[in-house]
Amino acid sequence: MKYLISSLIFFCLLVSLPSCRTTIYGCTDPTAFNYNPNANVNNGTCIAKVYGCTDPNAANYNASANVDDGSCTYTGQANFWTPTNYGVITVTITGTGNSGTITQYYTSGTPTCGAAGCYTVTLPIGTYSFTATNNNGTTWGVSNTVSFTVNENSCTNEELQ
Repeated sequence: MKYLISSLIFFCLLVSLPSCRTTIYGCTDPTAFNYNPNANVNNGTCIAKVYGCTDPNAANYNASANVDDGSCTYTGQANFWTPTNYGVITVTITGTGNSGTITQYYTSGTPTCGAAGCYTVTLPIGTYSFTATNNNGTTWGVSNTVSFTVNENSCTNEELQ
């Protein structure tokens, strides 16, 4: 009897009969997000890989992505304002195609990003330059470069004087 049991165990190991191995359920598709290399029975739970940005703080976050592909981008804001009544000021961010207007002035304190009358723009993080002009010919950044830096998830205030 001992010989029969030993022979049966050896035979099971040799031919790997399904009845001789432990059943492990899971995803058996090696291209799936949740592939289980130990699974020997597919239980239908495989999840397809979806590549994209998986950082919820990024500007291009993809809630459906389950594999980060390194494509995340980050933004911040720049807020242009003036404490002096120059009338309407047009601000142009060099090389971005972004422009807007400042329509009022602030005499006490620094306005927050998005405050009424300011020009607030969302940009990828980085350093930029701008020009600004009003209807009376006053200019900023035309004869000299005026630069500012946009940091991740923050507001950079640019005061025009």
